[in-house]
Amino acid sequence: MDFRLLVETTEPLSQPSLLLEGRNWILSQSHALEDDVNLPRFACISYRWGSAREPHPLFEGLTMSTHARSSLAAAIRIGSCNAFRSDVFCVPLAGSERQSTLEKMGYIYSRAAEVIIVLGEDTFSVIQKMILKSSLSKSDLQILECDEWVSSVWTYQEIVNGGVVRFVSERQADTPSSIECSDFFNALGYSLSKHQSSTDLELLPTMKTFPNLNALENILEDWATESYTFRSALNIFSSMASKRNADPANYFYAILGALTQSPQELIWNPDQNLAEKVMAICERKNDFSFIYTAAARDNDPRRRWRPQAAPLPADGATVPAVLRPIFAWPCYGRSQRGHYTDNGLWLHGMTIVQLAPSVSDAGRKFIPSSLHRPELQHVDDAVLGSTVFAAIGSLGFEGKVAPIIVTEGLVFGLETVRRDDIVRVLVANQIRWPMGSPGLVHISNRDGKQYMPCVFIGSAESTKRSLEDGESVLI
Repeated sequence: MDFRLLVETTEPLSQPSLLLEGRNWILSQSHALEDDVNLPRFACISYRWGSAREPHPLFEGLTMSTHARSSLAAAIRIGSCNAFRSDVFCVPLAGSERQSTLEKMGYIYSRAAEVIIVLGEDTFSVIQKMILKSSLSKSDLQILECDEWVSSVWTYQEIVNGGVVRFVSERQADTPSSIECSDFFNALGYSLSKHQSSTDLELLPTMKTFPNLNALENILEDWATESYTFRSALNIFSSMASKRNADPANYFYAILGALTQSPQELIWNPDQNLAEKVMAICERKNDFSFIYTAAARDNDPRRRWRPQAAPLPADGATVPAVLRPIFAWPCYGRSQRGHYTDNGLWLHGMTIVQLAPSVSDAGRKFIPSSLHRPELQHVDDAVLGSTVFAAIGSLGFEGKVAPIIVTEGLVFGLETVRRDDIVRVLVANQIRWPMGSPGLVHISNRDGKQYMPCVFIGSAESTKRSLEDGESVLI
């Protein structure tokens, strides 16, 4: 990988340079990222690109974001390093070197001495108000929600891979200041909690109104607990579901950066499908939670459970369907463990829930409680099903209205399924949401054996035990 940094020079200039803060900056020679002895101490700069462009000072004939220069200046003023990495200056311009670098962004950020996130003045001002616990209006939070950096697909891997992470304003005062990541995390959680309401099934209105801010809170929590490498891939997908990306490939590059810091797992292979690479890394980490995504299944009869590694869409879709979570709600649990045998894949920690004519008393008690709707305890199954569907549908679930009724609760699939075609319903016990778990519906019909990802809302008996419990199931 061609890894270069912006460094200051006082020597006579023999290559294009950038004059900033009264100093000349040039691109360094290529460094080996794994060289602890010779690698300079450097800062990674993250910033919004915007749509405006200006001539690139280092590459004749090219343009760059008008925010690149001022973001670099802000980082230089506040940073503790003498070398900087900014994408528009340091990422190779084209070819396999560029693609290889994009795949290794997580590793690059993990090697940085600090990560400096440069925000617009309005956004930074709102965060300062948060830190001071000043009264925030809905429009204040909306400024954050709509901020280009907050809604970027790269946000997750840039934060969680950083050790020291600071936020600064692009337009700094004479005395520059920064906000520590831990302070922002605490302030954001406090501010969002003040805007929550439990008066109806818009049970977490902040999830609907501020999906990017709720995802950001989840990301900051992963950074604060240093646990993102132990979070399931499904949780990472959920944190990125609402994020923007101009190029669908960036979704996969950002996922790769969030999944692993290991350069050995990211050996560049131009012939490997990016979705396949993501799933292969998950499998090597013994995390099969990528199966709980809204994607067509593999046509191989032996792997009908596995998402199809389809090519990137040509229509500019925001998120390639292959790895879009079936339900973009933060989940807990380290992974969906499993292992391969000659007979197929065994999923560990699963619960087989039983089809039933009606929801059990235990399920009727759990569902209204988890959704903060006690009055639902006394409605019939049809009303319960339509109300729950409205709730999860408002939060991004794109499945069918009619639920599959099981003893312990309700199961919502992506497609309508004949009850007679259902062989069994498998619910994850190692990965959960507060109101249920992801799962698979095993179907058998004239098209053969199939597996459909589903959302289970309820409390199976196994959820009363630890995450380690549950059956191992061959699929």
